[in-house]
Order: sequence, then C-alpha cells, then structure tokens
Amino acid sequence: MEREASISGAQRFARIKSVHISGVSYATIGEAGREWLSGIASKIRFKVTATTNPAGMDLISWRDMGIPEGFARGQIEIVDSLIEMGALPTFTCTPYLSGNLPAYGESVCWGESSAVAFINSVIGARSNREGATKTIVAAATGYTPLYGKHLDENRVPDLAVYPESLENLLHYYLLAYHIGLHYPDSVPIYNVKRASLAELKALAAAGAASGSIEMYHIPGITPNKLSDAAKSIQVTKRDLLSLREELSSFDGGTDLVVLGCPHLSLQEIKGLSDLMNGRKAIVKFWIFTARAFMPLIERLKWKIERFGARIWYDTCMVVSPLEELGIKRVTTNSAKAAKYLSSLRGLEVELLDIKEIIERYSAPE
Repeated sequence: MEREASISGAQRFARIKSVHISGVSYATIGEAGREWLSGIASKIRFKVTATTNPAGMDLISWRDMGIPEGFARGQIEIVDSLIEMGALPTFTCTPYLSGNLPAYGESVCWGESSAVAFINSVIGARSNREGATKTIVAAATGYTPLYGKHLDENRVPDLAVYPESLENLLHYYLLAYHIGLHYPDSVPIYNVKRASLAELKALAAAGAASGSIEMYHIPGITPNKLSDAAKSIQVTKRDLLSLREELSSFDGGTDLVVLGCPHLSLQEIKGLSDLMNGRKAIVKFWIFTARAFMPLIERLKWKIERFGARIWYDTCMVVSPLEELGIKRVTTNSAKAAKYLSSLRGLEVELLDIKEIIERYSAPE
C-alpha cells in the first residue's frame, strides 16, 4: 500500500468503510488466482465491509447451467477463500443495490469498473478503478491512498456531450461507449434531460468498458459540482447506429439471449416481466441479477418462467464460461456485454434494444 502511494504521488491515506472485490470468477482469474487466494485465506482477515463481484456460475444451480464439474470445484474454492477472509457473498456487480452503499463524499476502494463509475457519478462517493489485489489489501488494512478520483481536481468535467436523441436504453449504452472509445480518459458531462436507474447504470458500464471513464456528470441529476467543460461535442443518432453495427457480428439466429450486464435491478426485472407477459420465447433467455433480490422477485417470477426465460444469480454472462457450454452466438442489450462476450469469451454478438430482442426472439402465446 505504501509503495502504491509513493508511485501514485498520494500524500496521505483515507480510512475506508467498504471495498468491493473484483476478480472473483474462475473464468477470469484461473488457476493462478485460485492458488493465490487459497494461500492467503488463512492469513488475512478483513476489517471493513467487503462485497464480492459475480462468480463464474450460479453457486446453487450451476449444474442446471451446464457448468463442468472441474470449473465448479475451482470456483467454489475461490468463494470459500474469500468468505474465510471475511468477504460478504453478494456476488453482484451492483453492490450499491445490495447493501453496500457509500455516502456522498466518502472515499472507498472498489473494483468493478461499472460500479466505480456509478458511485463516483450518481452517489458522489469516491473511488479509483481498483484491481482485485488492491481491494483485498485495502479490506485487510482498512485504508486506501488518496489520489486520482479521490481528489477534487480530478473530478472536474472536461468534455460536454450533447446527444442528438436517446430513444431507448440501448442508446444510453451506445452514447457512453462512444465517448469511452474516443475520449477514454475524459470526465464527461452528458447533457440529457432525464435518466432512469437503468440508464445511469448503462452510462457507467459502457464508458468504463470502452475506455477508462471513472465518472460522469448529468446536470440536475448527479450530485457532483459542475463547471464549464473545455471541449464540447455532439453525438448523432447516426453515430450510435454505426457503433451498434460495429459491435454486432450477426443479425438474427442467436443461440442465447443474455440480459443483466450490469445486474438487473428490481425495477428492470418488473419491466422485463411486463414485456414478456403473454409471449413465449423461441430461443433460450438467460437473465442475471443479484441473489439478494431472490425473495423479492418471487411474485414476478411466474411471468418470466412462463415466457421461457431462466433467472441466474451470483454470476453474469461476461464471467461465466459460455464458450464451454456450446454457445457460439449471443444476443444482448448491453454494450459492455457485447464487448467482453466477444473479447473474453470469443463469441459472436448481436446488440439490440430490449424491445427488439423480445419481438425478434419470442412469439405471442
């Protein structure tokens, strides 16, 4: 920790109340990560709240997912090591919806790029985009060095973005992905008139996936202090449609629809169940959310199951080994998922808005 503070130029440390640990999936950290966690598990005890990012499988129903036994053994050992150190078994990329909610102005040490961008931007908390090892060290010490997005001067907007039109959730994903692609280190102001929780999550996830955007501002919505940006740009609908074409490698004929990157909120699950009501899936639909929501979605579950979709907990499509399950073509509404399903899982991807997905891959009952 002291070496990092020296390299980064941090002058002091902050006492923290929480961390969020990334690098939980066996699909991403592999044998090296499993062995390292197993080796330190008996030597470290966390001093602060430590929530966990998605694992590589539903930890209860992994056999139903088709996960190989060997993968499951490795994943369970990773989970056991984290819990032994004191981590909470949240296994979600939206810990701010599952009990780990930092306060405005509070410094924390979080991994998971979309969660970091969300709390910096929407809540006004402060964290850099941290790696798994750093979050574990911070959890064990209770401190993090202050530099980067912990400091006021690095949270000032430097790019004013004026989108032509945003008609659906996919457009919010594409807008932020476009900015991350072309202005990867920026702190943008998104000049939009409204933004739902789902749209705020989309902006956080996509900008962090295509670039290194750790925070954004929206006038009148996000709580951070605003100032004039030095540069202004316009993003047209043509820009967004062109980007969707770039991120899509096929058009129709998917093996699997995957929704929930970041994990779906209760509000999103309710909206999805309404869209599915009275229809039947003609392909496999997988939905990903936090296990903390499981008791709360029981009354909605019948619509989703009648449609023919399956809800998975603890995991997401990006960090589960879909390529080992015989999946080759995947459809999603998330620009972040589109990038990583292609680059990490080696899959062909189709990117559509959620209403387009329902219309294309289901039929009236």
